[in-house]
Amino acid sequence: DRSSAFLGQGPSPLPGMLRGIDTLVAGGADCIAIPCNTAHLLFDELQAASPTRLLHIVEAVVEDLRRQGVTGGKVGIL
Repeated sequence: DRSSAFLGQGPSPLPGMLRGIDTLVAGGADCIAIPCNTAHLLFDELQAASPTRLLHIVEAVVEDLRRQGVTGGKVGIL
């Protein structure tokens, strides 16, 4: 469970996630999406070690909202 690792109570998921990135890149991935909110706590480390672009879910949502013309106000992300 990644949550326990981030609370200092379990092993880091970073090595396994890095192996996953290697597997996806070897399979030809040009971009990798990380659909887990908690895993984004490691986003900077993952991106630094990745030879390909990682898609940050919050940044992707913001980009899409801008494309749709959503400006100002509050936006909730579920």
